[in-house]
Amino acid sequence: MNVIPLSSALGAEIRGVGPGAPIDDATFAAIRDAWHEGLARRDFDPSGRPPPDATGDHPGRQTVLTRIHQRLCRRLARLIPGLPAGQCEGNRTMARILTRAALLAFGALLLPHWAWAQAVAPIALYAGADRQVMLVAGAKKEGSLQLYATTPVEYMRVIIDGFEKKYGVKVNLWRSRSENVLQRIISEARSGKPAFDVVECITPPMEAFRREGLLQRVDAPVHNELHAWGVPAHHEWAVTQLYLFVHSYNTNKVKREELPKTYADLLDPKWKGRLAMEASDHEWFYAVAKDMGEEKGLKFWRDLVATNGIQLRTGHSLLNNLVGAGEVPLALTVYNSDPPTLKKKGSPIEWFVIEPAIAIPNGVGVSRHAPHPHAAVLFYEYILSEEGQRVLARIGYVTTQKKIESSFDKAFKVLDPAVLLDEYDKSNGLFNQIIVKGAAR
Repeated sequence: MNVIPLSSALGAEIRGVGPGAPIDDATFAAIRDAWHEGLARRDFDPSGRPPPDATGDHPGRQTVLTRIHQRLCRRLARLIPGLPAGQCEGNRTMARILTRAALLAFGALLLPHWAWAQAVAPIALYAGADRQVMLVAGAKKEGSLQLYATTPVEYMRVIIDGFEKKYGVKVNLWRSRSENVLQRIISEARSGKPAFDVVECITPPMEAFRREGLLQRVDAPVHNELHAWGVPAHHEWAVTQLYLFVHSYNTNKVKREELPKTYADLLDPKWKGRLAMEASDHEWFYAVAKDMGEEKGLKFWRDLVATNGIQLRTGHSLLNNLVGAGEVPLALTVYNSDPPTLKKKGSPIEWFVIEPAIAIPNGVGVSRHAPHPHAAVLFYEYILSEEGQRVLARIGYVTTQKKIESSFDKAFKVLDPAVLLDEYDKSNGLFNQIIVKGAAR
């Protein structure tokens, strides 16, 4: 038997124990301890179940129930003076009452988690030739799915409209910033009431969900169509698009010929009071510092804040709009898809990048406890398909589909989400110390 802790929210898996074999004292004690600690989720192995005996029952089940009954009787004998444990154990009526009570309590704890896992995993891992037919039929029967997303509503709605039109399955969208999505999903998991089917989010939180045991592995045929950097080996999330950081500027405030060619050029006094960045971009800040050599890079940021200052604005779209309006002459961190969108509306805005551009992947994953598992897997595969990816490409994103040629012609580097998560405290701490506190002075 193997007890595998998943997280503080989800408890643990118990593997290697089937209902068809006797449980020895050591195994029973381990299950009991896991149960008492609120960890247990029993993963039954039907392949090891023996045939029923002459009474139509299974001998392994009787062994388990007998042991449960015996231990309850011993506990009862300690609580009720004058009731010998042996008398309780020999009383068939008492045995039935106590056993049923034990099964109700044990089942209430174990069955929901076991049923969730059993409902989602076979669908997500199914490799039959009729996989697509199975997904579509099941999704139509389920009728809808719940999507938590961070991509702007106007962009995500285009994806959703295509999916709903193709399959007739409604997508209920809740959109917020990545930190809010992270908080909501973790909170739901801890309460034991997961509500989402699919999550679409920047990948450091996606990696956090994976480590917490909240995402289901999906063995999707569409993975073969994606770039290697888009499909982690664990298959618990995949990359939908890259968020490429570029610099935008207002063409009425900044001339092209004065644009910086290196980060060191930003130390020129002419940039004093003219720079801004998004207020949470600690990953980009730290990646730039490390590319310079960490010590040298952090000194650069301290010098820049001290000499020319950096304004902070919350939200990449807001920051981009402020550039278009002329309130911010030059923004250091906007997404590559945003300036062209604003330019099409007539704003005096352009973008450039000091290469290599920094890219953070955006991902999609299926909940391990998805209430609508067929619809969840179907949407996951749709957003990664060539059809779904072309929608994202038309918006201006660099997508993960190998069939779609990128319009971004600058050098870029993709940051590793696992490393970003591991370095979160350090990068965020340095960002707050150097940039946030510096901007406040």
